[in-house]
Amino acid sequence: MGRHARWLTAGGAALAAGIAAWAVASGQAAAPERTTVAGSADAGIEAVSRASRTPAVFLFGDFGAPHPELARVGAAIRASVAHEPDGTIAVELGDNIYERGASADRAETRRQLEPILSALDLRGPAPASGETGPPLPLVVIPGNHDHDAGFGQTWQTSLESYGAIENEMLVPLDRPEWHYAPAHLDPSSDADCPVAEQLDLERLRAIRHAAVPGAGPGADGSSSEGIRAWACLTRPQRVAQSPPGLALIAVDSQVLIGLEHHHEDAAAAIQWRALDALLAAARAAGDVAVAIAHHPLESYGRHRPLQPGRLAFGPGWPQYTRSFDYALALPVVAQLTVLGWYASGWFNEQDVQAAGYFAYRRRMAEILVRHGVHLYAAGHDHSLSVMDLGRSQDLREIVGGEGKLYQLISGSTANVDPICDGAAVLYRHAGRGHARLTLDRSGAARLHLVVDPLDAAPAAFDLPAD
Repeated sequence: MGRHARWLTAGGAALAAGIAAWAVASGQAAAPERTTVAGSADAGIEAVSRASRTPAVFLFGDFGAPHPELARVGAAIRASVAHEPDGTIAVELGDNIYERGASADRAETRRQLEPILSALDLRGPAPASGETGPPLPLVVIPGNHDHDAGFGQTWQTSLESYGAIENEMLVPLDRPEWHYAPAHLDPSSDADCPVAEQLDLERLRAIRHAAVPGAGPGADGSSSEGIRAWACLTRPQRVAQSPPGLALIAVDSQVLIGLEHHHEDAAAAIQWRALDALLAAARAAGDVAVAIAHHPLESYGRHRPLQPGRLAFGPGWPQYTRSFDYALALPVVAQLTVLGWYASGWFNEQDVQAAGYFAYRRRMAEILVRHGVHLYAAGHDHSLSVMDLGRSQDLREIVGGEGKLYQLISGSTANVDPICDGAAVLYRHAGRGHARLTLDRSGAARLHLVVDPLDAAPAAFDLPAD
């Protein structure tokens, strides 16, 4: 071995040792935090009388690839389902099929979904035998990949760009447990929007091409009638399978972020008005609303420039998941990574600093707080976390204080990415798992949330409901 080769080998070993020592010193190997909201019962959900609470809603996201770990996530959910009453449902928080949503070919869509759903295996117990019975109702909401909008893609303005979403809406024809939302199929809806009264591809296509009465051009002069019609079809919707007393409000966040990004004000207004009306109706009926969407309102994970941690103005030390992550945390590399990530916001609307996404976050937070909604659940970040958005640097003024609006991120079913600590974080874990939500009305109504990672102890949270 030559002198230069020996020098490079020794230097590489020293660098690796230095990175490892830095990781230990900075607490990377520490166990994930377990935090409960102030005033909560430390015993969490298990202390709640089963007679006084709703059936559970199991929340997980980003399951769109047949990763081997899907079977472990499914087994953990099945173990919990065995103790749940009838009416328990599962909710997939977007990115249902990587990378480009469902295929237009029905046989291909079945080929895409079969290994995912079979590995997850969300069957409930049979009523009499105690063995596994039929699958749980699976409510799926759209993510950016379901819209064929990956890292470098913004909202597609072509009328032909929505095929993946149409095909995911039609999956129930082959998988009856699959329930897609929001797919506006209610014939009693407002007169401003066309409605699909049944799951029919030709009807969906007709709506996509329809004009929307009274929808004028956006602020930049754009006037795509097709986009406005699609904004009608995917506008927010109350999930029909919501447990009694809970109103799960499904939002197509990719559509709203895209409309905000391209200043399609008239189309965005249709969606925001629909959300306002649904939240007001839930409150009037005495139900507790929970918003579910793909994109989080605050990120300390994949979709905020965080990899370099505090060395490059990131929000806290990350829980790294790959050895390559440590290389990104080196000085100089770290700073360039952060600056480059922020600069990408002008063309990549999938990160929180992008203009359309930033506008969506602020508008959504304002509406939820105004209607007294206390929980927003999302995926998109490939990790598990619970946050108090009243502590968020970007959103604290809108939320108006701590303890008013919380966020669950459960997006690590197929993929896992680093997550940092930060001002809003109550709990974080860079690992696979799911969450379980119930509503307890035995006294003052409370939302009981349990985050259940595969490789760590569960964390229980007791959240306000009224």
